[in-house]
Amino acid sequence: MFKKIQIIGFIALPLLASLPAAPNLVALNIVGTSVSTVLSLPFIVIGILVLTGSKKFMADYAVNKWWQSVLLAVLGVIAIVVGFQIAMNIPDMFATAFSGK
Repeated sequence: MFKKIQIIGFIALPLLASLPAAPNLVALNIVGTSVSTVLSLPFIVIGILVLTGSKKFMADYAVNKWWQSVLLAVLGVIAIVVGFQIAMNIPDMFATAFSGK
């Protein structure tokens, strides 16, 4: 089974990717990274804000002060806006990946 996976992964897939009609693998890699970023970003931002602002999860001396929480929230909003812009560009990224250019 391991040899079959190696043959498919290291011989067949690179040969298929080198065909002229194959999708652009660099563009597909960027699309995959963008999709994972867009899906995980809100959870990461909210999780960091909740964890660092709570005495339940942090030691008393390590809990964010009010201004640190505000700054983190502003940065989180900026990150979510950027994630939304990335999400709007994903269809164009797919088009680039499969255009054959």
